[in-house]
Amino acid sequence: MAKILLYGEIGWEVTSKEVVTWLQEHGGEPIEMHMNSSGGDVFEAIAIRSAVLACDDVTIVVDALAASAAAVISLCGKPLKMAEYSRLMIHSASSYVYGNSKQVEEQLDMLNSIDDDLAEMIAGKIGKTAEEVREAYFDGKDHWLEASECIDMGIAEKAEAKGTEDRLAAVYDCLNGRTDGMHSTNPIKPNNDMDMTKIQAVAAFKDCSTEDEVVAKAQEQSDELEAQNAEIEEKNKRIAELEAEVESFKEEKEEAQAQADEKEIADALESGRISQTQADIYRDLIKSDRENALKMLASIPAPAEPARVEDFIKGEGDLPKKSYFQSEMDEIAKRK
Repeated sequence: MAKILLYGEIGWEVTSKEVVTWLQEHGGEPIEMHMNSSGGDVFEAIAIRSAVLACDDVTIVVDALAASAAAVISLCGKPLKMAEYSRLMIHSASSYVYGNSKQVEEQLDMLNSIDDDLAEMIAGKIGKTAEEVREAYFDGKDHWLEASECIDMGIAEKAEAKGTEDRLAAVYDCLNGRTDGMHSTNPIKPNNDMDMTKIQAVAAFKDCSTEDEVVAKAQEQSDELEAQNAEIEEKNKRIAELEAEVESFKEEKEEAQAQADEKEIADALESGRISQTQADIYRDLIKSDRENALKMLASIPAPAEPARVEDFIKGEGDLPKKSYFQSEMDEIAKRK
């Protein structure tokens, strides 16, 4: 009996071209198809399903998970076995939508059409009509069916417990999104040879003719990128230092300015040009309009000194001047 493992994402890790080619090569012998897949491209799954149906003797075994597009393959009508703890998951088709309202409507019609087709594909295996399948499983929700539930429904048979450790590891891989193949022994793997035509279409690799040259070029670019990142990191560090210095200078400048402003107010208070109440008013004015507030403060004249008796005798000061008679008497006294 020939065995094939459909482990991984359909359309990427497991492609219809590879699976169909393998089935054609082993079409004359019994085939056991083991599945552990979270799904993938629906049209890739339909192509695999069609190829499986074309084979005479195929048994499908769900080792861990057959979800979404993978469930469509597992429910194609061939004998199905499910290992203990394995699952099926059925849900509506989904897609990324971009475009105007007309394009979105067209995409919606396409998704509804795909759901109709998928319902028809699995209806016979589940024992329901296409309408019943669509109503039960294509309602926008994920429907998880345990192995025991599928067996009770008559959808599947119980698979013999073989390779328990590997099967549990496969469950772990699938549920945790593992794609490194650490526990996978899938003979159907994408071709690891580089497509030099596609690679050379990228400007950076246009002069590469071998895989080694591509790897060397990629390493060179990686080293350059790492150096650039280091340089950028160093520049960002220097920018942060300069910003800290500017902030410190700004704080020092503001402190010096505040001290200078306070000195102006203190001088005005000491000289008697403003009162304490006015000083508080000018402090507030300086906060809102420093330049004009300081100009106003500087324009206030110093108060005149009080008139003194000696100034009066000398005829100075703001008191009334000597009378004309007194002035004449002073002049006569001088002549003597």
